[in-house]
Amino acid sequence: MSIQDDLVQALKEQLASMDLVEAYFYETGEEARGGGESPHVAVLVRETDLPPEQRFLELLDVIQNLPEPVEFVIYTPEEWKNLQEEGSEFVSRVLKDGIPLHPSAG
Repeated sequence: MSIQDDLVQALKEQLASMDLVEAYFYETGEEARGGGESPHVAVLVRETDLPPEQRFLELLDVIQNLPEPVEFVIYTPEEWKNLQEEGSEFVSRVLKDGIPLHPSAG
């Protein structure tokens, strides 16, 4: 199994109990990282009242149990829909090239 396969499997297991609308694993590649901690990104769509900069706090247990560092990007369903309607390049790439981590994704 590759590192990516291991990471995708670990994410699916760790996220299985969360109330998610959609979730994707996306590899940004070195050139696209833009200062991020990891080329591995998990995009989660879920209901939350937390501001964007605090949403990762809901994932501390998940983050600690992964074999590789992952950058989490968390959107509310409304934010995700708006980004799709605005033609966000990032969202388009995630939807095209990302690996679904949740049954309703993809």
